[in-house]
Amino acid sequence: MTPSEFVRKWDGVLLKETAASQSHFNDVCALVGHETPVELDPAGEFFTFEASTEKEGVVRGGQMFGIGGGLSGSIRGCTRIWKRRISSCCCIGRVWGIRRC
Repeated sequence: MTPSEFVRKWDGVLLKETAASQSHFNDVCALVGHETPVELDPAGEFFTFEASTEKEGVVRGGQMFGIGGGLSGSIRGCTRIWKRRISSCCCIGRVWGIRRC
């Protein structure tokens, strides 16, 4: 996929994140020449969509912080795309978004 094809396809798309995220990610893979999760890992063992996660850290007021005051613990949730040993885009419960991952 070329950059202009990518822009033409995605410019103006108004779908919700959950409706478009996997297709968008697959197109990003095509854009940069990387295999998609299904192509690289059909069993979903190390590269997959919608993986269950657990984030360790400090819970304060329902939000997670890496270090500092609050209660130690973890929050379970999911990550939109996960590849072992690589950071992921996550959504853990209602309090997490891409900025906090």
